[in-house]
Amino acid sequence: MKFQRNLLLLAEQKLCETNVVGGTEMLDKTLYTIVAKEPDMNKIVEEFHEVLDLACRSSFKISRATKTASTQKSVPWWSEELTVLRKRVNALRHRYQRTRDRETTRTAKSTVPRC
Repeated sequence: MKFQRNLLLLAEQKLCETNVVGGTEMLDKTLYTIVAKEPDMNKIVEEFHEVLDLACRSSFKISRATKTASTQKSVPWWSEELTVLRKRVNALRHRYQRTRDRETTRTAKSTVPRC
């Protein structure tokens, strides 16, 4: 109901350029004459889109995620130490997979001294 009221008021103000509240029948007739007279249909569609957007914004509550909710990890047990270890394992695995020539080269390159 709130959306319908806001849409009706905004359409009468913006599209019909009148401040008289005539109801939906009067608005329908006025919009029909505007559409029939206007050669540029894109202009009418853009204006109606603006009215519809304003009516939605004024009628419905928009909730956005807070900064703390978006920065939290998907699992609470994941830590920075696990991230470092995961990156180290991935680097060692990639290095091992790139050296396919000899077994001794693989083992020599895959062992990295711990920091």
